[in-house]
Amino acid sequence: MKKRRLAAIAILDLLVGIGFAQGSDSRRVHAICIEHAGDSDKPLAGIAISSSGFGTGLCRKDSDARVGLTNVWEHVVDLKLVLRLVAIVGGISSDADEHPHEFGTLIVVVIDGDSKRVVVLNRSHAALLLRSLKESCTDQPLRSRLDNLQSRIAP
Repeated sequence: MKKRRLAAIAILDLLVGIGFAQGSDSRRVHAICIEHAGDSDKPLAGIAISSSGFGTGLCRKDSDARVGLTNVWEHVVDLKLVLRLVAIVGGISSDADEHPHEFGTLIVVVIDGDSKRVVVLNRSHAALLLRSLKESCTDQPLRSRLDNLQSRIAP
């Protein structure tokens, strides 16, 4: 029985590996990680958005390595929505190369397949981005989280 289970696991691993090797877009990781990097009396939880649990896990690991933030709200959404949100973030540029420690500063990490892009936004631009993401969001729990973060950092 144990040998059959190990053989089944090996076959599943092989099939998953073949799917990744073929480069199917639906198997690529798409994720957005939003982290508050500024000073704050009360911690602001980050947001991890992806079309898979694996993608939100990558966001959590990246956030922990970047700002030492393990308090990240992870949310899996459908692929169409995450691609729409990735496109919105793709159209913005960083305000700074290094993140200042001003309240409201956000670091937004976009993971799109094999590439990772980091955008640092000051408080004003961060609020504008959150509003854009919220307006394009069809997922109510995610929309609520984006709204909450926007209202907490808004100038």
